[in-house]
This record gives sequence, structure tokens and C-alpha cells, in this order.
Amino acid sequence: MFRSATFFIASFILVQNIAVPLFSYVMLSILDMNASEVTLIIMLQNIVMMISYYYWGVLNGRYESQTLLLWTFPLIAASCFAWVGMAALPALAVLIVVHILLGFGQAGYNLLVFNFLIGDSPKSERPMYVAVFSALTGLAGFFGPVIGGWLYGQAEGGPEWVQRYGLTALTGLAMLVLALGAAPIVFRKRSGCQSTHGA
Repeated sequence: MFRSATFFIASFILVQNIAVPLFSYVMLSILDMNASEVTLIIMLQNIVMMISYYYWGVLNGRYESQTLLLWTFPLIAASCFAWVGMAALPALAVLIVVHILLGFGQAGYNLLVFNFLIGDSPKSERPMYVAVFSALTGLAGFFGPVIGGWLYGQAEGGPEWVQRYGLTALTGLAMLVLALGAAPIVFRKRSGCQSTHGA
């Protein structure tokens, strides 16, 4: 069950990294925002992330880690899908919402994925489990931005909205499908087959 969850998380990271690492590129090069605005938005995300660690910790005292981990995926996905709001709302307002969602979701993911690794891997073989998890998610994290950069290159010369918010919103939609469709199935199997190995 650890394997299926790891493959899911790696797949989610692959899709996520098609868009999220390119947020700054889109803001600077396509939306023509100035560096100060982009810096303030990224600072906002980091502040939200730092504050959110406390609240995720409190929630983790009340709910199981894998339940909370399931909550983080839709939040991160929503941070990408929310870019579609630029079709009707000012870009700056949308980006503030986007980075608040991303900061809150990433804080939960960073905290809870550690609990996932510790709680769902046998103590005697944990280094191997962590190594496999890190290798798969690392590869996904590498190839995601490469694919994203290629997609933005292909979109040059196309409709402006595709580069402004279309690619990111479509990526968010794909992530929502994974988060709401596949994740509950993968993690339900894990919850029904709890490991008997000690943490």
C-alpha cells in the first residue's frame, strides 16, 4: 500500500510542478507584473505557510495524518485552478487568493507527508522506503517544470488567455481529478490495510 500511495504522490507532484514552479515566470513575463509585486506575493505565501504549520499541527492532534493529507491535495490543486478567475477578476486579487491557498496547502503537505513516511514504513527498512519515495518524487519534481516549460513554449503565438491562466487552470483541473477521484481510493486501501510494523 505504501507503493501505491508513493506512486500517487509522485504523479501528483509531476502534474503540480508543470505549473507551480512557473508561477513567477508567468507573473513577470506574461502578466507583466513588476518584481516588487511578485516578491510581496511570494512573501505572503511564505508567511501563510509558516502560520499554517501551527494549525495543521493542531488538526493532526484531532484527525489521522492520512485523512489530513487527503485534504492538502485539493487545496494545492485549487491554487492552480483558481487562476481561471483572471477571466473576470483583476490578476492581483486572484494571485493573492492563489498564493494563500498554495501556502496553506503546502504547509499541510510538508508536515503530513513526513508523518506518512514515518507511520507507513517498517522501522527496520525505513531508509530504503524513504530513499524510494525521495527518488520517485524527486524525478517527478524534475520533469514537471521541464514539461511545463515545453507547454508554455508551444502556447506562444496562441490565444493570450492560454498563457495567462489557461495552462495553469487546466493543470489545476487535472490535479483536482487526481485529488478528488484517485486519492480517496488509494488512501482508502491503505487505511483498510494498516501496516502492522512499528513506527
